[in-house]
Amino acid sequence: MTTQVITSLIKLALAAIFVAITLLFFVIQSRYTLPLAAIFAVVFAVYATGRIARKGLLKLS
Repeated sequence: MTTQVITSLIKLALAAIFVAITLLFFVIQSRYTLPLAAIFAVVFAVYATGRIARKGLLKLS
């Protein structure tokens, strides 16, 4: 397996763990659910912005 495959599998596993924890918080109606979702949204936005900038998919001209 290449490094890219392993890295993508690790990211997928971390995302799955996060989704499971968030769903658990929603089920037990924890007060930490919305802050956790907000933090995830910010982290995802920063990651996606960096990925778009690196790949050159976003052209602002």
